[in-house]
Amino acid sequence: MSRGTMTDGAPENSYPERPRAAVAPFEVEPLAPTEVERIKALRAAFEQRFPPLPLDRSDVLIVSWAEIERQFLDLCAPWDQQEPCYEIRKAAQISRHETPEQTIRWLFTLSRAATDIDTPEPRWGSGDSIPMP
Repeated sequence: MSRGTMTDGAPENSYPERPRAAVAPFEVEPLAPTEVERIKALRAAFEQRFPPLPLDRSDVLIVSWAEIERQFLDLCAPWDQQEPCYEIRKAAQISRHETPEQTIRWLFTLSRAATDIDTPEPRWGSGDSIPMP
């Protein structure tokens, strides 16, 4: 068996999935036509300011959105899964109209904004999560 594949040809996970509660099922609303037009206008401005990077074939990385979501949620705080899951699904939907550079920047932003697995759960209702003057 070679590294990265199982005997049946399916990819092997690089690490075991952490046990976590399932995220409540939800659907991401389709993008409105006006939203698609806005994204396309932003794409044109982005490409003008940041031209696409030249690639050789060794620079290509293919990862499924399901795998991105799985790994992202594995690294989020167990008590904070619904919002990050929504944000990843929204990023996947918007990425169809963006450049790869825009998508990767958005994923970096999401990773910085999310809680991590070591973030303590706030004591709800105590006011501890709200900074006081």
